[in-house]
Amino acid sequence: MTYPITEERFIAKWLGAIDDPDEADKKFAVALVAALNNAYYAGLEAGRKEAATCRE
Repeated sequence: MTYPITEERFIAKWLGAIDDPDEADKKFAVALVAALNNAYYAGLEAGRKEAATCRE
């Protein structure tokens, strides 16, 4: 998996792996991909701050 995650692609794969997905499964997939992308961007920002501190 590469980051940031493409929401539509992730949701399609997630729902494809579930037998008889419903609206709750789709909402969960949307929330999950949003949380994963938020964590990815937070990690990038933290890494940039740490790198800037190291350069000083």
